Amino acid sequence: MPIASPKCTPAIKAYSSYACIRLNFGGKNRPLNQAEIKKSFAVPTYITETMRMLSRFSPFLATRMALYLFFKPLPFPIPGREKELRERSITHRLLTKSGAPFTVFETGTGEEIVLMIHGWSGRGSQFFKLAQKLQNDYRLLLIEAPGHGAHLGKRTHMLAFVEAIEATEQALGKAKFAVGHSLGGMALFNSLEQGSSFQKLVIAGTPANVRNVTNDFCLKVAANERVAEGLLSHIQKRFAVLPEAVSTDFLAPKNTIPWV
Repeated sequence: MPIASPKCTPAIKAYSSYACIRLNFGGKNRPLNQAEIKKSFAVPTYITETMRMLSRFSPFLATRMALYLFFKPLPFPIPGREKELRERSITHRLLTKSGAPFTVFETGTGEEIVLMIHGWSGRGSQFFKLAQKLQNDYRLLLIEAPGHGAHLGKRTHMLAFVEAIEATEQALGKAKFAVGHSLGGMALFNSLEQGSSFQKLVIAGTPANVRNVTNDFCLKVAANERVAEGLLSHIQKRFAVLPEAVSTDFLAPKNTIPWV
C-alpha cells in the first residue's frame, strides 16, 4: 500500500512539519496548490520506478535501497550569495565523538553565543541573512553538520547533528540561544535532552517526529509502507533508540525554555 500524503489540519503546531503549507489571503488560510509550490529537487524517475518494482517484488531489496538513499544528503551546490560569509568567517574543523568531521563558521563581535544548525542537505552558510542581522550583537556559531558542505558524499543521520552540537559547545563555548532549521530543530531538542543549556530556541520547518520523516521520504521515492516500517526498524536497532523518543513532538513538551 502506498504512503498517504499528509493532510492539512486546522491547527498546525509550531513543531509540526510536512503537514501542510498555508498562506494568509485576506485573513483566510488556504492550502497552497501544486502550481504554487516550486520544487527544489525532483527525484529521478529511475529511482522511483526501481523502488516501485522492488517494493512489489522484493521488499528486502527495496528496504536496502531505501536505507542507502535515506542516510545520504543531496549534493546541492553552494549558492554564490553564501560565499562571502564562508570566506570571512573563522572556520573550525571539528570531529564528533564518533569521529565524523564537520565544520563550524564563526562570525560576529558580541559575547553571547547564538548557535545555528541547518537541516538535511543544508549548509551552515544558509543562515547568511540572519547572520548579517545578528553579527554586531552576538557571537555566531554556524554548524555545517557531518555529511554536508565540505563533507558531502558521506552518510549521516540526525544523531550525528546532535553530536556536532555537543562537540561545538565543548570546543567553542556554551550557546545561550539556538536556531535550527528542519532536522536541525529536532537535533536541538535532543541536545537539550542531553545537557545543552540554551535559554531560548527558534526552530523553522522542523519535523514533528521521525515517522513523519521516513513517511515523507518513502512518499518521495515511491516506496510502500513495508519499506517505511523497515526504515523505522533499522533506526531503532542501529541506534538503540525508539524513534518516538528522539522526536520533536515528544521532546518539545518536556522543555520549559521559551521556543518558537
